[in-house]
Amino acid sequence: MNKILILSIAIAFCGCTHTWDSPPIKDSPYKYYVIDVNADVPDAFFEKYEEAATYQKDFAEHHEYVIVKMEGKYSVYNMEPFPAK
Repeated sequence: MNKILILSIAIAFCGCTHTWDSPPIKDSPYKYYVIDVNADVPDAFFEKYEEAATYQKDFAEHHEYVIVKMEGKYSVYNMEPFPAK
């Protein structure tokens, strides 16, 4: 009887996982736009710089992208180039 109880407890606790509910990340007022240097329209935008840098790196073979950090909606006239790291 003890073996069955110990075995059932071990099975119950060995396969269990818990996902923590983290608070949402604060919305950043900035967006990171990935734009080809020969274009006026961005190809993509991201909430985090790391995501934009990954996108830029993934398509570097076929495009010459720059990452532009902006507050609000994209417009060619209110760009602020983001320094490369």
